[in-house]
Formats: sequence, C-alpha cells, structure tokens
Amino acid sequence: MTSTRPHIAIWRRYERLVLPFLAALAIGIGAAAIGRTALAEEWIPSAPTIGQILSHMLLLQGVLEFDALIAGAWYIAIDFQLFALMVALIWLSDRLGAPNARTRFVTPTLVAILGTASLYYFNCDSAWDNLAIYFFGSYALGACAYWASHKEHSLGWFFVLTLVATGALLMDFRLRIAVALAVALVLGLSRRSGLFENLPLWRPITYLGRTSYSMFLIHFAICLVANAAFAYVSPAAEMALPWLLGTWITCVAAGALLFHSVEDRVGRAGPGALRIPLWRNLAGSPGGKLYTAAFSLIPYLSRI
Repeated sequence: MTSTRPHIAIWRRYERLVLPFLAALAIGIGAAAIGRTALAEEWIPSAPTIGQILSHMLLLQGVLEFDALIAGAWYIAIDFQLFALMVALIWLSDRLGAPNARTRFVTPTLVAILGTASLYYFNCDSAWDNLAIYFFGSYALGACAYWASHKEHSLGWFFVLTLVATGALLMDFRLRIAVALAVALVLGLSRRSGLFENLPLWRPITYLGRTSYSMFLIHFAICLVANAAFAYVSPAAEMALPWLLGTWITCVAAGALLFHSVEDRVGRAGPGALRIPLWRNLAGSPGGKLYTAAFSLIPYLSRI
C-alpha cells in the first residue's frame, strides 16, 4: 500500500494520530481554562483562537507559527511529516527500480542521502525545526540501523552509519544526534544478535507501551489541573510528594482511558475512520512490535 497507494497510507496515519490528539486537545483547552483561574504562569496556554484550533487540526501549528495548545503538539506534527516523507521516498524508489531492488538498495539509498543532508545541513539550523527535514537525519539513523540489523546484510553497514554520523558530529557537535546514533546502534546490533528478542516482557510494561501515546497526549492537561488544584488547596509542604505521586497515577489512568475510548477503537475501525460519524467509529473495537516502536522514537531524541 505504501508504494502503490501512498496517499492512503498517509491518510491512515493522519487518522490514527489526529483523532486521539483532538480528544486530548479538547481536554487540554478545558484544563488550561481551569489553570488560568488559579495560576498566573506563562506556560499556561491562552484561550485559543479559531486559527489556532484549525492549525492544530491540520498539524500545521508549528509551520504557521501558532503557539501550541498542549505540550508535545510538535511531536504529532513532526511524526506525521516524517511518516509522509518516508512514504514519499518509498513511492519514489518504486518508480526508480524493481520491487526487489527497491527494498534492498533504492529505498535505503534515498533515505541515506536525505538523512545525510539533514545531518550535515538542515539539522544545523534551528530555523528548520518545524519541518521533518530537520529531524530526518535521526529518523534515517533509525531506519538504516533497522535495515542493517537484518543478518543478510553486512555488519559493515553499522560502520558506515557510525562514520557518517560521526562526521556530522565533528563538523557540529549536537548531543541530540550523538544520543540518536547511540540508540540506533544499540537497537540495531541487539536486534541483529537477538539480545532483546527473547526477553520476557512484563505484561504491565507492555501495556504501558501500548498506551504511551495516549498518556503522552493527556498528561499535560492532568498536570495542569493538578497544579491548579494544589495552588487552590495550598496543602502542607509534606503533601507535595504524595500529590505528585497521585498526579502521576492519574496521568497513567487517564492515558489508559483515552487509549481504550479513542485510540484503540480508531485503530480497530480501519481506514476511513474520519469519514463516518465519530460515535460509530468509537463504537468499534491494536500496536507495533517492541523494536518498531523503539526505532520510531529515535528522531524525537533530537529535541534533547
């Protein structure tokens, strides 16, 4: 589907990202309204404008220079851009070569070329940090490490990967790129050796991994309301730690609720989730493998 119908893959990604995001956005706007009544902090978003809301719905708030309405809105926008860019490269490689050549050579070559351009030029200039090209160097490190982790490929590709990234670091050292390289190598080499493949995964950890996106989306609203409530109640200082623990537990619970009520049901609804009434979409009844999820996180280390 990615190479023959790229627009469908891109639209499906948009659906899976945006529906939970919009639910969290609505909650976040309400939480910010509560927060403004109790706290006078610059980090609390102002009442949103129509333009702000529309830009968030289209994942263009950063490009259009609107202030984010919830923490991490950039993550969703950049994730979507990176996915769309990768799909475009796979589609282009399909036009340039036969399917076997595409998977073994053309796609990795295109990804490596664009990733190198990002590492040596675009990622050196923060003016690009609202666009996927700024992060694509880290994304390419993860993708290339994943491809190199297959045992039919030479270990020398890890050396090439390290050489390219090290050259970029010598030219302009960026801790975020060094961390992304280290994570890519650890994941790639461990996958190739099978180090983590057979490790038993504790079920609660697996569950937290499945619900992590929803938890990420909702945690800002929970923390904002918790801070406002703490300021309003003004409990004794010794209550600060229990309050913090309670806030964390609430974030986990709220993330699980958002996952089961929106994200998981959107995933089960299949393509076209935005073309049917939302209540029907959510009435339906889930995630990637450990390595796939881990590799996908590499570009976001660039925000360190």
